[in-house]
Amino acid sequence: MLTLGLTADFEGYMEEIIDDGSIPGILLFLKDLHMCKRTDALNFSKRGFAILPGVLRYYPKVTRLDFSHNQLRNVVSIIGVMQKLRDINLRNNKLTELPTEMGMLPDLRVLDVAENRIKEFPACLANLKNLAYLWIDSNNIKEIPPLIMELDSLSYVNFDYNHIKDLPDEMGQMQQLRNVTIRENKLFYFPDVFCRLHGLEHLNLAENKKVSHVPVHIHHLRDLQTLFISDGSMLRLDDNIGFCQSLRILSFAGNLVTVCPGTLSNLANLRVLNASRNRICFFPSVCNLTGLTHLNLSTNEITTLPLQIGDMAALEEINVDNNKLSELPFTIAALPNVTQLDLQCNRILQLPDSIGALDTVREMRLHGNRLTSCPNHMSALTSLKVLTLRDNHFGDPPEFLSCLVSLLGPSPQPIVCPTLWSSSFGSGRLCAFPCIHQAVRPLPQWSLTPDPSLAAD
Repeated sequence: MLTLGLTADFEGYMEEIIDDGSIPGILLFLKDLHMCKRTDALNFSKRGFAILPGVLRYYPKVTRLDFSHNQLRNVVSIIGVMQKLRDINLRNNKLTELPTEMGMLPDLRVLDVAENRIKEFPACLANLKNLAYLWIDSNNIKEIPPLIMELDSLSYVNFDYNHIKDLPDEMGQMQQLRNVTIRENKLFYFPDVFCRLHGLEHLNLAENKKVSHVPVHIHHLRDLQTLFISDGSMLRLDDNIGFCQSLRILSFAGNLVTVCPGTLSNLANLRVLNASRNRICFFPSVCNLTGLTHLNLSTNEITTLPLQIGDMAALEEINVDNNKLSELPFTIAALPNVTQLDLQCNRILQLPDSIGALDTVREMRLHGNRLTSCPNHMSALTSLKVLTLRDNHFGDPPEFLSCLVSLLGPSPQPIVCPTLWSSSFGSGRLCAFPCIHQAVRPLPQWSLTPDPSLAAD
């Protein structure tokens, strides 16, 4: 009865529907049309449509339209009839352009045309005065025209994975913009227009390989909360970054930076700092980063950590693996919240006795260093679940291991094991060890054999 009632309304369009789908698909389509009368939303995602059905003209009051993940090659002009639309999702189709009628939707606030084949920024969008959120990523766009400044309400725009080389100066007038992401494009430099967007809160420029510096005018972005400039070719981070005092997340991983500016101390609101995969030799004596929870300095050339690291009382995760550290500052014991400490693949000869005070640590990776012993105070690390010690220079297994019940396996019955064997624990110097204690459960996660989960280390 449902199908018969609807087909009477759609006389002249049923042939179009039938040609475009299977019988079960047609019935589901008609059912969704019927349900739309209750929800004011049409969801036809992943239905295999090649065209927008003409029957949509009978639904002028629909506010949300979802035709994502289909095979649409164009959007018919019928879209202009649906004057109440506020949200359109056309993601992952085969569109090469948008019709002029798309710009005749006065209430449209959300438009997603990502993952299509659009080559030019659609001029029709300039008429969408209420458009606030735009996804146009993963297309083939090479240029953003000045007309983008006509989008008076735009607060979020995603240009990721296009071929954009530059941005128009007019974009600097869009003071309503709060969030811009333009990762993996063809930018030659950090666009100065961003420094004129004084209300900008989130900016992602990652994976633009030719971006080599941050402009000195970065200090104008006092409201900036997140900045991603990873995987470029930056040689230095401008000192003026310290004026962006609202920053909570800063990532410049995968560049060529050799020195971190001391002005990082001014970023009192910083929570995450990712400076991994650079060429940093010296990490400055930063202070005031009392709210920092995640510090990633892995894969650099750092030889020492400053004593001031003990002031970062909120730190939960520390990654300093693959550097040139020979020792740790004793002040590391002043970090009451650390749960992960990664020091693998350094040149550490000895650990400070104070490391035993890190009683919240659950994962500690020490493999690939030059340790010959460990402080007995490490027996106080009762929260440890993962400990790696392989590829060091131990002659005997560290005594503290026998006290760490948390590292033992789950078996309720102890298994007597007179000897533990390893081909990696002693870097080939010694393969057999006397038993750590009379009764041990099956190999725990600090195991004397390599941890399979770390095979890529």
